[in-house]
Amino acid sequence: MGFFKNRMILGCICIIIAIFIGFYAVPKLSFYLATNVTEVVVMNEDVSKGTKIESSMLKVEELKTDTLPSNYILSENKEDIIGKYTSADIFKDDVITDAKVTEEGFSSKDSSYLDDLESGHIALTVQASQYQESVGCRIESNDVVTIFGEDGVIDPDIVYVKVLSVQDADTNNIDTDSESPLAFITLDLNIAQAQKVTKLSKDSNIYFGLAAKGSSTRANKLLEEQENNFSSETNGILSNWYAK
Repeated sequence: MGFFKNRMILGCICIIIAIFIGFYAVPKLSFYLATNVTEVVVMNEDVSKGTKIESSMLKVEELKTDTLPSNYILSENKEDIIGKYTSADIFKDDVITDAKVTEEGFSSKDSSYLDDLESGHIALTVQASQYQESVGCRIESNDVVTIFGEDGVIDPDIVYVKVLSVQDADTNNIDTDSESPLAFITLDLNIAQAQKVTKLSKDSNIYFGLAAKGSSTRANKLLEEQENNFSSETNGILSNWYAK
């Protein structure tokens, strides 16, 4: 008799739990999942720092609120950031935040790219007088170029090099919309690469081949490839440099 009584009690408890789950817990969880999302503004393409924001560059997505970065831009504020500028490189599907948007446009003397240089790297500016002869389209900041001399020989240590900025004859930075002729190119180089480019610029004219545009996946891949394929000579110079 006690056995059946215990089973009845257990059955009642199970029924109560099932009723609780069905009529309270499940609706509560569904409501939480449905309401714990926020419509935010997301970048629709890779965009470089200093780019003027256009409507086509943006999209709206529903994302879980607890995964969002601070100061994200809500969907209803999308129009407010159109016409402003990116204050950093932003990649496709990145959530736009207040910190990534600035009211200020392009500064002709901006040197903030120096803040992003890795340890052991320097910004080296070289003349780009032969630019028009070697590249059919405009070289811009964040592009990846290949450097070679008059003889056409390419040093394996400067096959892929990042462009930090481009300047006109008065050393003013040139933005994307500028029609000023390109006179100088500032490159992101490690110490060994800088030594080679400096020597090359003294011995002959420097030519530039365009390998990748902007902060793209291809550009990052090429720079990583270069990092993994330095010659033993360059690796030796770098080892001695970092040992100091």
